[in-house]
Amino acid sequence: MSISLKSNADGTTGALQLNGVDVLSVGTGGTVDFPTTKAIETPVKEALNAAGTAPVYGCRAWVNFNGTRNVADTGVSTNGQPVFIRASGNVTSVVKNSAGDYTVNFTTAMPDANYAAMGVTNEGVLGNRSTGWCIRNTDSSDMTTTSLRIDAGSQSSGTAADQSVVTVSIFR
Repeated sequence: MSISLKSNADGTTGALQLNGVDVLSVGTGGTVDFPTTKAIETPVKEALNAAGTAPVYGCRAWVNFNGTRNVADTGVSTNGQPVFIRASGNVTSVVKNSAGDYTVNFTTAMPDANYAAMGVTNEGVLGNRSTGWCIRNTDSSDMTTTSLRIDAGSQSSGTAADQSVVTVSIFR
């Protein structure tokens, strides 16, 4: 990806370029002109390694956390308290509500609650692949613009349990 600034000889006009395409132009007197979306779509997709005509939707929030450990990673997690986050983007905290039941809190709110949430867990307390452990949101009302409530539970029994590895991604 190449980002550059170009200007005329006397510096009165210029442009910000992404991969050689003007994405913002500054005219005389400081007038700012934006090109059409189509003009910058290809260099942006190429910068993201997302060629083709399908639209690109960014991940709005993501988190990798340990639901069995407290926020400082110094002891076991407690109901009503934040858990240990290994890494995240646009997530301020993850709070343990009860065993395997967590609320992911966003730093910046989503535009609406019509986002897609995906998650993965470490497949159960004992790591038994046959139990069918999964992430699910507890109820549609638990998807808000500021947070998402999920539980990590057994697909077959419906039992929720704390997980040492939980990852969640939000797309909109």
